Parts: sequence; structure tokens; C-alpha cells
Amino acid sequence: MPAPNLIASALIQRTKTIKIAVLGRALPIVGNPINIAEEFAMLDVLLKGRIIAGFVRGIGAEYHATDVNPAFSHERFHEAHDIIVKAWMSTGPFEFEGDHFRNRYVNLWPRPYQTPHPPVWISSMGSHETIEWASAPERKYLFLVTFSSEAAVVRYLNMYREAAQAHGYAASGSQLGWAVPLYVADTDARAREEARAGIETLFNNFLPMPWECCCRPATRPLPR
Repeated sequence: MPAPNLIASALIQRTKTIKIAVLGRALPIVGNPINIAEEFAMLDVLLKGRIIAGFVRGIGAEYHATDVNPAFSHERFHEAHDIIVKAWMSTGPFEFEGDHFRNRYVNLWPRPYQTPHPPVWISSMGSHETIEWASAPERKYLFLVTFSSEAAVVRYLNMYREAAQAHGYAASGSQLGWAVPLYVADTDARAREEARAGIETLFNNFLPMPWECCCRPATRPLPR
């Protein structure tokens, strides 16, 4: 969905102890990653440390809609990640000069509630490049497989384990995740009844993308 942070802000008002994971904000398609850094910091303050920051690369339709060249998806994702994390951890202004993002003055406001920053989860459908990057020893981010079959989840999480092994360490269970809709009640019948409206709204209204948003005529080259 285009603004998962809005759903998170609604959940803040209805929860007291659970963690809320935003899975996630597409980093490469934004003009200024500091906007995302401040969104998560604000949510973290409102939740008093219960927010989890999920980062994704986004899907094709989002690149069409924002005129971002998908060929630079990985490069923009890495740069945006670097500036966001540095902004969370730096207590004073700094300058960031990258190939895709340039910020002469970065001084985050507000500061995140969690120290050094909210946990970062990487959601993917099995991209080998993403798995290699997320499992690097300097990151060791939780790798989350979303809305996939059991066989796909096993394959992708094993890919993460193998990548971690190649990096020289064994991946822990806290680095492996599977996002699947789940609702708990006293009985299965009650669970279905209570969850039906929310699940149907999520999959019928918020997640589907109409064809006119997915395709458009190629009128001009995408800018770099």
C-alpha cells in the first residue's frame, strides 16, 4: 500500500504492548530518504519503542508512478538505507553525498525513541542480492518472506542461512521471519467471524492494484 505509516498510526491508538512492524516503506522511490527516517522516528516516539522499521525496494508500478528508473533500484535502496540509519544514529548535522541522494544538511527531528535506532527488517520475495546484503555481518537484519507458500519460505530462508554461512557466521532464528495473516480466538469459527472484515478489507481494498496503475504507455524514457 502507498502509506503503511498511516495504518501504523491507527494501530498505535488501539494497542498498548505489542510491537508494530511497518513492512515496509519503499526506499528507492522517494525523493528524500530523510522523510522516511522522520516518519519512523515519530512512530517510534509515539509507540515508546514498539516500532519495527521494514524496508523494501518496491514494485514495478511504484517506479512507473514516481518516474524512478528501476535499473538503479539496488543503488538507491542502499544509499537511502545508509542515510536513514546514519540520521537515526547521529546527534548532530552531517552532509551526505551519494550518486542518487545528496543532502547538504541532515539533522533529524524528532530523534527515535529506541537506541541506537528501531530494528530494521528486510522484506523480500527471495532476491539473491537482497539476501546477500541483509545477511552481511555489519547488518544481520531479519529477513522476512511475505505472503509466500511454505515451500518458498523454506527455500528463501535457507538461502539466507547459506549466505550467512558464506559471511562466516550462523544465522540465528531471530534473523528469519515469515509474514502470514494470523488471528487467534477461542474457536476457529469465532476467529473467522471476527477476522473476516479486516482480512477482506486488507486483501480486497488496500493491497490489490488495478491494472491501470500497473501499466502505462511508454511515452518517454524514465529519468535516471
